[in-house]
Amino acid sequence: MNARMKVNLGEFTFEQQCIVDKLPVFEREYRFHGERKYRFDFAWPDLKVAVEIDGGIFNGGAHSNPMNILRDMQKGNLATMEGWRVLHYTPSDVKCGIAIRGIKQLLEQAHGPQ
Repeated sequence: MNARMKVNLGEFTFEQQCIVDKLPVFEREYRFHGERKYRFDFAWPDLKVAVEIDGGIFNGGAHSNPMNILRDMQKGNLATMEGWRVLHYTPSDVKCGIAIRGIKQLLEQAHGPQ
């Protein structure tokens, strides 16, 4: 595991769900742009599909800080301009199954039935 990676419960749970559901192999902390250091939490690079687990929205974490929100907007716009489809979920979305259902649907659209 990369020393920069901070595993949180939402990301760990989503990763395990992907493995249990036998989704195609994904990459963690995938750097999608050659010049910027932007990374996706989970990526299927050959399909240009990614998932971000956005924790800390309600408790003053990184995704609620105005400067980080602006950075996330820039990251999202750049990803879209490069043809990526990115789904954003909260840890609660992961826990209740919304996230795994969403990525399965998107991967099926991009790659065919899993």
